[in-house]
Amino acid sequence: MTVAAYTAASKIDTIAQQPFLAMGAAIATYCAQNYGAHQFERIRKGMNIGLVLTVIFSVCGFLLVLILRSPLLKLFSEDYESIQEEAYLYLFINTGTYLFLGLIYLYRNGIQGMGFSAVTMLSGVTELVMRVFAALVFAKLWGFVGVCSANPAAWLGADIILIIIYCWVYKKRIKPALLRERSQQ
Repeated sequence: MTVAAYTAASKIDTIAQQPFLAMGAAIATYCAQNYGAHQFERIRKGMNIGLVLTVIFSVCGFLLVLILRSPLLKLFSEDYESIQEEAYLYLFINTGTYLFLGLIYLYRNGIQGMGFSAVTMLSGVTELVMRVFAALVFAKLWGFVGVCSANPAAWLGADIILIIIYCWVYKKRIKPALLRERSQQ
């Protein structure tokens, strides 16, 4: 029943994550176009707007899944009643940490759009390490809650790497260009 709960809840989770996927594709294109055109102020503003959208999508995704969890779970499981408690736990833990996921889509795609895709692989490696760690440690310590915490732990680990990389890119590439633009005006 635990596997059935995890499977059904993860399907709902995948649907709820689609706004982040769309935003990631949009920010990659936006950053690529503006980086190529040397419009660095627009990149800064676009990333800031993307951050606001990430927070909005995170809160809305959490609330929508929380409100609609019962009818959504019925769509993906015939034995809804027996898996309900564990599925709700999975959804609460994962959708409650959507901000971490949204930041991955924002920063990874923004950095890739600016042409620094190789360094974003570090975040992917971090995600993998965190998932293995969660499977080995969190699952033993907290059982199903530990299993459900694997994604948020991986997302947080990747975020730390991506934010550091974005700050480096901003400091080394974008900020100097912005200062040059402002001094020429």
